Amino acid sequence: MKKIPLNMQTFSELITQNCVYVDKTAHIYSLITSGKTCFLSRPRRFGKSLLISTLEAIFQGRKELFVDLAISKTDYTWPIHPVIRLDFGIIPHQTPEELRIGLCNELYEIAKMHRITLERTASPGELLKLLVRELSSKNQVVILIDEYDKPILDHIDNFEIAAQCQIVLKSFYETIKGLDQFCRFTFLTGVSKFTKTSVFSGLNNLNDISEKALGALIVGYTKAEIEHYFADHLKELVDHLKKSPEEVLDLIRQWYDGYRFCTDHEVARLYAPLSVMYCLQDRLFKNYWFATGTPSYLVKLLKNKNYDLSVLEKFGPLRASEAIFGIYDVSSIALEALLYQAGYMTVQSYDSETNIVEIDYPNQEVRTSMRYLLLSMKVDLPDVNVRPAVDDIRIGFLLCDMHKVEYGLQTLLANIPSQHHRPDESFYHTLFHMITTVIGFATSSEDSTHTGKPDLIVQTKDRIYVIEFKFNKSTGQGMQQILDRRYYERYRDLGKQIVLVEITFMYQNKRIQVASAAQNLD
Repeated sequence: MKKIPLNMQTFSELITQNCVYVDKTAHIYSLITSGKTCFLSRPRRFGKSLLISTLEAIFQGRKELFVDLAISKTDYTWPIHPVIRLDFGIIPHQTPEELRIGLCNELYEIAKMHRITLERTASPGELLKLLVRELSSKNQVVILIDEYDKPILDHIDNFEIAAQCQIVLKSFYETIKGLDQFCRFTFLTGVSKFTKTSVFSGLNNLNDISEKALGALIVGYTKAEIEHYFADHLKELVDHLKKSPEEVLDLIRQWYDGYRFCTDHEVARLYAPLSVMYCLQDRLFKNYWFATGTPSYLVKLLKNKNYDLSVLEKFGPLRASEAIFGIYDVSSIALEALLYQAGYMTVQSYDSETNIVEIDYPNQEVRTSMRYLLLSMKVDLPDVNVRPAVDDIRIGFLLCDMHKVEYGLQTLLANIPSQHHRPDESFYHTLFHMITTVIGFATSSEDSTHTGKPDLIVQTKDRIYVIEFKFNKSTGQGMQQILDRRYYERYRDLGKQIVLVEITFMYQNKRIQVASAAQNLD
């Protein structure tokens, strides 16, 4: 059985070490035979680096690595081209000057590999020009650039440094167009898109395939690809979970499917590759996205820009102009565009008459990740501090152990810096609602009954919790309100135990108390 290629981004290594390779070479063949200068944006951990590595192997003429793959059955003749491959994820860029020097050094190293001596110069663009012209004496050159935008995104919370890095990159990328006659193919990848007047102003021949059919399936997994290439691993997961193949595939769909990067509804939706591989390896359905896919720039922008995050706390779809597929300025980006580019939201529907796109969370994994992210931001704590307390609250609800719920809530509140506490009930009500939705319980706020609206209803597999919040009130008032107004009556016929819960918070000493009553209510 072939190995799962977790965190392997080198095509040759993946093939020679007998790992699963989801054959994308038919799409790659279409790409390299249809244009000369292309750009693809996709979220992190979606397979862009492996795509770059695969292109490198193809243009190096390494035909032996592609036996039985789709491209081997085409008319491709495997010419050998000199390849310049740059990964801005590993080029130093703490300052604009470090970026300039690091890029120059990388070009010197590439020249050295090809036994070329370049003149010392302070301009990365001039170095690239000299290198390409020297290499073109062998054959037309291929330029592959991965994470083109990382030097900007890593400084997105410092506009001055980001703008200076942008100038360095702009000057470098402008050089590429002037080298067209010496180049066979140029391909750039990144997470975001920045305006042509900033980064790509000189590359006006750049073909952005990010939302085109040409790039729709070139990274990411389709359902058919998972069933075909990971068949043995799927069987092991089925046996481990003791579920039917259909049930397991449906779970994988719910957790990791749902991505669409174009408005064509005929195009298959995509699964997040890394999450699927982790699930098959661990034989466990869990949230891998937040740990492996959440870009730091997203967190920085959500914290530092004046976005209305209340729209996200509803965890529903957003509507936006088709312009979210466009290109953006470093200094400003719409919330919808930011979430789309980061992979937190994806295309759900498109109205061609109004050019309105509806975007939503693609799956359970990403929706949960956003809940944790918003919760961490609301209490101004890193995720590592939030998760243990949330786990206590989850277990408390599952076991109907309100002491554990109280402990988890108190632990969480104790870690919130005092300046972030708010002297009003709504702050804690919203916070608790976010906690229960992060946990994954069915939750509704102020659900209308015939006698009023309880603050919160939380449903687990076995129980329904009717919850009333009180702020700076004596204990017992919330429970009495539930009893007096009989909030529990509409839930009696659902076949679950009903638990009445009062949560009281005293602002002055930041103490919380949870009281409950689980009984037959007549």
